[in-house]
Amino acid sequence: MAETLINTLATFTFLSKNLEKSETQVLAKIDKRFSFVKEESYDEERRMGRRKEYISEIKLQLIVTTLEKFANYLKLTETQTAVFIATYTVQLEDGFRSGIDAISRFFNMDSIDALPIKKEYEYLKEKGYLRTTSVARGRRNTQIQIDSDLEQAIINNKPFKLSPITEIDRYQFCLLVSNEINKRSEGDCSTSDLFHTVSLLEEKHKNLKFIKTITRKLKDIEDRTLFYEICDDYVCYGETGIDCTLSDIYESTSKKFKVAAMIMSDNHKLIKNKWIERKPASFFSRASVALTQEGQELFLEKDNKVIQSTKNNDKRLISPENIDEKQLFFSDELQEQINFLGKSLENNRFIELQKKLKDKSMPQGICAIFYGTPGTGKTETAMQLAKATGRKVMHVDISATKTCWYGESEKLVKKIFTDYATICKNEKQKPILLFNEADALFGKRREDIHGSVDQTDNAIQNILLEEMEKLNGIMIATTNLADNLDDAFERRFLFKIKFNKPTTEAKRNIWKSKLPNLSDNACEKLASKFDFSGGEIDNIARKFTMKEILEDCVPTYESIENICLNERLNKKSRKVVGF
Repeated sequence: MAETLINTLATFTFLSKNLEKSETQVLAKIDKRFSFVKEESYDEERRMGRRKEYISEIKLQLIVTTLEKFANYLKLTETQTAVFIATYTVQLEDGFRSGIDAISRFFNMDSIDALPIKKEYEYLKEKGYLRTTSVARGRRNTQIQIDSDLEQAIINNKPFKLSPITEIDRYQFCLLVSNEINKRSEGDCSTSDLFHTVSLLEEKHKNLKFIKTITRKLKDIEDRTLFYEICDDYVCYGETGIDCTLSDIYESTSKKFKVAAMIMSDNHKLIKNKWIERKPASFFSRASVALTQEGQELFLEKDNKVIQSTKNNDKRLISPENIDEKQLFFSDELQEQINFLGKSLENNRFIELQKKLKDKSMPQGICAIFYGTPGTGKTETAMQLAKATGRKVMHVDISATKTCWYGESEKLVKKIFTDYATICKNEKQKPILLFNEADALFGKRREDIHGSVDQTDNAIQNILLEEMEKLNGIMIATTNLADNLDDAFERRFLFKIKFNKPTTEAKRNIWKSKLPNLSDNACEKLASKFDFSGGEIDNIARKFTMKEILEDCVPTYESIENICLNERLNKKSRKVVGF
């Protein structure tokens, strides 16, 4: 009990410092399994010509006595208590490194000498003294922490009660398997060790409905391990890359390619069970698999109904009824190109076009790029086309595809198209996939690769090119920097529509539509005098409206001209024409 100790926090601090300093001396004193470590350590120090200073017998006895008291408080053996203190100390110093290896370093022991610690460490986890929590660090991983209620008890010198141990769910189980696969990929264990560990995890959590179903229907541990990883990837990315995943699981290249061949030929057990499906790809290195509808139902269980009910309520989708109708003014040539694209997107014509294109073995998707001067209506045109044709818009947040973790950006870009394909299946009309400011993704590929960033950018370009080639929907990209796009994208864009600054006539119509109270003559003068884009005119009209409200009167023509003169930051480069 806490009252038998002077102070639990002070006791922990005393033991933490002295256990680390004593290395294996205390362990050898309290546990015969470590007695030989002390002797071998002493002999090694003497052989190397160095004299190791051991803690005096009197202080050693004080440490052991204090450890016994703390063990009584924790209701553990002295050895378990020593392992607990080492784990807690390592966690406080670096939570991401808490584990058997870190504890071995705490006691300055070789891994082989630390084998007895493993049993005590697992006991602490089993009884809830240590808890496994998920963390995000590049790839998702786990972290060992001491029970939060126990930590507060130690800090506040109070009797402790461990938090209730809750059974992990199927998502956490698949994450645990994924972490073991990650260890295998980093060389921390062999493939056979991996499968053995997964079997132990299954046995430990055999009461999970998910585990019962999988172990009953899949007899091979290799198939089950792969399925658990695909399920975990489904949560994060939607699909699983075949090449990298099999490389993570298998040490043997021949075994990896044997399994890959079964997947690529649709002869793998998971495909035959209709739990996963292979995604089409030009190269094996880019091939991927994903859960089928049946696989999702198996993995998600009751959650599948929730997901299915929200598929048509994707926050990334902008409904046509939520797009304000706006009148846009373009030159006759530009308007003709926009009309051609608009007619192609009318649903009945689009379905007919896709059927004929398929019959002629041509790509069925429509990819368009709107490029040109900022503020000329590229994004708004895409929105108005969506409204006119009754299509939703899936607007891509390009910033969300950029991460600092190697390999993550490629998966996120791939997931955009996976999600889009899924949404297309659940919508009556295929939405428009909109990449705004597309040059941030569709940049030039680098020939001289100097690092992982260049390699990642090139990988993203390759993914985009492949996805555009096999797109079975509608994609519109906008950019102000067409020169920054890679030449390989040019062929993939069926429609390439350039948005120049509006003509004088178009500007006059824009001024009139934005400020209908202006006279035709005033609109003509503004259109002739100022070389503004539609977006800039829109800004001026907004400020005009604000001025009208704040001053409670209609601003004069001269005040409009003053607003125009202050519209641009770089006034020296402002082009004023006419007059």
